[in-house]
Amino acid sequence: MVSQDEYKVELYRRDGEHWQYFLLDEIDDVLELVCIDLEISMPQIYEDVILPEKLELEKY
Repeated sequence: MVSQDEYKVELYRRDGEHWQYFLLDEIDDVLELVCIDLEISMPQIYEDVILPEKLELEKY
């Protein structure tokens, strides 16, 4: 799940019969989806998203 209001991506990944939860909430985090051979950075995910002013300032 990708938040529209903050740098936050929640990922649930199946590991056998269990599910693992991953939280990406730092600007330098990278989302890795092994099953489709994809690595994408938070700035790429949020490239055209207008975030609240406070978060925009923290980006720099």
